[in-house]
Amino acid sequence: MKYSPPLSPGLASQSGAAIARVASYAAGVALAEAPVPRPAESVGLVFALRQAEGAPVATVAAGGIAIIRRQIRQLHDMGVTRVVLALGTGQQAALEQARSEAARGRMELQVAHSAGELAEALGASCALAIDEGLLVDERMLDAFLGDEDLHCGARPVLATRDAGPVSHAGLAILPPGTTSISVAASLMEQALDGLAEGAVRREDLSGLDDYAPARRRRLPMVWMRLRSAADGRAGTTVLLDSAQKGCLDWPARFLHPPVENLLTRLLLPTPITPNQVSVFVFLLGLYAAWCFATGAWPLALALMLVIGPLDGLDGKLARTRLDFSPYGDLEHVADKIVEYACYMCMAAWIGTGWAWAVCALIVLFALAEAVQGEFYRRLTGGQLDDAGPIERRFRLFSGRRNTFMWTLIPFVALGAWHGGFVMIAVYSVITFFFAQWRFFVRLGEAAQRTAPELAENMRRTAYAFLKKRK
Repeated sequence: MKYSPPLSPGLASQSGAAIARVASYAAGVALAEAPVPRPAESVGLVFALRQAEGAPVATVAAGGIAIIRRQIRQLHDMGVTRVVLALGTGQQAALEQARSEAARGRMELQVAHSAGELAEALGASCALAIDEGLLVDERMLDAFLGDEDLHCGARPVLATRDAGPVSHAGLAILPPGTTSISVAASLMEQALDGLAEGAVRREDLSGLDDYAPARRRRLPMVWMRLRSAADGRAGTTVLLDSAQKGCLDWPARFLHPPVENLLTRLLLPTPITPNQVSVFVFLLGLYAAWCFATGAWPLALALMLVIGPLDGLDGKLARTRLDFSPYGDLEHVADKIVEYACYMCMAAWIGTGWAWAVCALIVLFALAEAVQGEFYRRLTGGQLDDAGPIERRFRLFSGRRNTFMWTLIPFVALGAWHGGFVMIAVYSVITFFFAQWRFFVRLGEAAQRTAPELAENMRRTAYAFLKKRK
């Protein structure tokens, strides 16, 4: 596939000389990373210079949005408020995408058509650059661009994915005085081996820990160069796979993902937001609760089973498209409202005192288990149901809304609704006490790791019959 960079004259005429300027600049400074005053702000630097298959590389779509929008969105999420776009000829579509994204994030966007305009736009700021068409994992961005020790040193810092001889860079931190046409036209795309030794500092990102706490699983880092629509489709598949959480109950792990992925692919290119999906699912859940209250249990149960994969759709859509909202966490509150409303509506339809007692058991123990898990997360930074192999295995079958509703199926099919309601209560109680046991075990381990005096006290006060014999 032919791949060419149609640069504007001001950019193309100075690209080779600019690399030489970077090399000569570095040769004149001490190779030791002497600290220099950090600029008042860091500026994001993105590119729209090249075309492939007759279209701008910057407009290749992955995860439902153009790659240049994704890069600007990533910089915004890192706290960058000003972005400079190095723009080549024939890039009007990319410019419109960049403007739209900057307006969405309320970011200042400056456009540079030449080396002089680029240098003026960057000024004395430290530049955080992402290579054109690079689909990069947020964890890599956090590790590299968020590393205070790498900012504004004596030399440019270029990040790569592979150790050994490096041909291209994907990310860069560029101190004032070294940023010019070198980055916009050549430095990150052309071979770097020709640079003088010590001209740049290289950082290999291939050894980062790939455990993703938010996904509760090990997740390969995303680092892809998009050059065509086919690359964008492949990138979307990778992003969808990356959006999948790993520690779930069995319906969410084995049954829901195909439905979620299909619906996510359909929604990605649309203007529908994750929050809109959340509101729709919430209203559908309230209708299901009403069906329980009116005795239409088969319909209510069918709706709750449909809600299962729909409930994961908003999160997967947000993670794939990077379309997060400060109100996104309220979705979990809405889930609990719907779930507990269903149990109360079941009790209301049965209409007896024992039914309300069973409802109280379900709600109180489910709520206590959820609060306990949240306390553990806030205290340790980890998830209780992902703390170890025992917890992960139990998570598959633990009592949650999904498993509760699937448990109801045989009871509803046989007309034994009362028995199904009682079974949910038993399931909820068992789940709580198992979680409480693991809570005390894991909390004790965390305390002993962080406080030696607590570890010594636990050893000293251990019951004799539990002490290890020498």
